[in-house]
Amino acid sequence: SYAVHSVLGPDWKRWATLERLLPTLAEAAPDAFLARLRTSVENASGVVALLSQVTSWWNPCSGLLWALELTAWFPDYVDAAVDLLADLAARDTGKHNWVNRPIRSLQQLLFAWMPQSATSVADRVRMLGRLVERAPDVAWVVTSSHFDRFGMLTNTPRPKYRDFVEVQRLSAEQAAPQVDAARTHALALAGTRAERLNRLLDLSLGDAPLRNAVFAAIDAAKAEIDDPVTVWAAIRHQMHLMRLRQGDGADDTEDFGRLRRLYEALTPNDPIKRVAWLFTGFPDLPDDAGWDYAKKEAKVRELRAKEIAELHSRSDGWSLVAD
Repeated sequence: SYAVHSVLGPDWKRWATLERLLPTLAEAAPDAFLARLRTSVENASGVVALLSQVTSWWNPCSGLLWALELTAWFPDYVDAAVDLLADLAARDTGKHNWVNRPIRSLQQLLFAWMPQSATSVADRVRMLGRLVERAPDVAWVVTSSHFDRFGMLTNTPRPKYRDFVEVQRLSAEQAAPQVDAARTHALALAGTRAERLNRLLDLSLGDAPLRNAVFAAIDAAKAEIDDPVTVWAAIRHQMHLMRLRQGDGADDTEDFGRLRRLYEALTPNDPIKRVAWLFTGFPDLPDDAGWDYAKKEAKVRELRAKEIAELHSRSDGWSLVAD
């Protein structure tokens, strides 16, 4: 413990130099490692600076992240590992393509069906609540990622010298309390933010309870949404996708009916905003399956001509277009 405490200083350069040894140091003396890391995170020239040193060919954060992932296999240290990863994720603004970054490690530690940590479902529900309080923007990413339909889970580093309990895959029923908690938090964190509501609307394709909750949230908040036009466009896209999957049968589904009602309620009063989408390269027609390209193009031309004629008939039509 004394050796680990001595070799790890507050400056980021020390951590970068010892990068490949950090998992071993963390396993040798978790208390000292986590204490020194906490001190360094709070230091102006500490490990947070590592996040800005990532390049296309070098990621000096890898060893640190592997060390924190490893400590999460010990029940006495998993809370500290989660808190530190959340603090690092909140400060990670780097623009690069590396998957190995704090938010990814945090997601894997708390993955509902096969968590890479020494945690129970109750533990992870509690940790999600802590994340919401400590780092709401990080919590948004973690909670919403519970509903991603695509992605890959990789095993995190395992301890080599200390005993630990290997993870067991959970059934959907076993993971349900955590997924329910994630759903509740994600909806609360989305609030009236259009970007987040659109994200949940897209994710809800694989989760019926989320879909129902998102419909209700949009309906309740439609007057306060910060950018209602983008939500309106997202709903139109969802209607278009349902048409592609189900054809005319989509009209008979409850989901399509709810989408249509939301679409009509959010339709902009501004005549330009109401029709601008029609003049994009590939408009999503909410009432056309789109499989027949020629038919779709003919429909688009018909709708465009109709809207242009309507604008032309208005006394203020040209001024609206100019603005």
